[in-house]
Amino acid sequence: MSIRSVLLILVAVMMAGGTAFYARNLIVAERNAAEAVQKEAVVEAVKPAERMVLVASKAVSIGKFIKPEDLEWTAWPEDGVLDNYVAMTPDDLAKGESDEEGRASFAGAVARQTIQAGQPVMRSQFVFPGDKGFLAAVLEPGHRAMTVPIDATKGIAGFVFPGDHVDLILALRLKGKDLDGKDTTRYASLTLDQDIRVLAIDQNVTNEEGEVVVAKTATLEVLPKQAERIALSLSMGSLSLSLRGLPEQNTNLADASDNAFDAFMKGKTDKKDRNYTIDLEVFSVNGHDLSLNSGGRRKATPTQKAHTVTVLRGSPGGSGGLGTK
Repeated sequence: MSIRSVLLILVAVMMAGGTAFYARNLIVAERNAAEAVQKEAVVEAVKPAERMVLVASKAVSIGKFIKPEDLEWTAWPEDGVLDNYVAMTPDDLAKGESDEEGRASFAGAVARQTIQAGQPVMRSQFVFPGDKGFLAAVLEPGHRAMTVPIDATKGIAGFVFPGDHVDLILALRLKGKDLDGKDTTRYASLTLDQDIRVLAIDQNVTNEEGEVVVAKTATLEVLPKQAERIALSLSMGSLSLSLRGLPEQNTNLADASDNAFDAFMKGKTDKKDRNYTIDLEVFSVNGHDLSLNSGGRRKATPTQKAHTVTVLRGSPGGSGGLGTK
């Protein structure tokens, strides 16, 4: 083999080696570039969202009063934040002061529509205290709002707040005939309705400070038939509120009230079933009912207690009369 052939072979080998080295470096460079792009994508994916959005922490039903704990902040993609969402930056939220314009601003509002847990809230979904139609939004379906007069005594010295549940007690005078046929006046009290929700005291639907306020009116949530009874009872006597404890709230309001009223109208005498009190149970002389006999010497008997009342009315000049047997 000549020297020229050897040189050609060496040059060819060197060129092949250079080409292979260059190709390897090119592949490594492309691989490194691809890995760098992937790392940047991962870093971008775990980067915190730029906005925090106010959402429902649990499902909110129509007519529900909102408390701050019903709402919470959650991270939300910047491009997914709508103009009517309640949103802020994580830095603003970390300061704490801006949250007063978020969760706290919804306290006492009432939901106009059902909101699912995790769903962003919008102010258009709520009715706020003072807004037109707020009271109508508070009412449960099928119920009515009715206002009754109260004072310091009938309103439990101002310790009844919006959201509490009360019983309504009617105090009235009964005019009729005694056993000798003479006109007589008797007094009685009746638990008219039970477990009634208080919507407002005077014109206030909330009492965030919990301050005792002696009001002049109380607005109650009642069924239509209860509203009729309450309207009639106001002309027959005076109504008082009796506050219920939390464990005794939300009983079967309609059944309890209707049964109580029927028991009174049918004149049941079994104390176990009775929901009313007559004056003899409050005061008598040696067990004698002085209004049911002429000389005050006959002892009251169950037969005497079940005497007929011919007229049921309130103060003189009051309207309405109701006969019972």
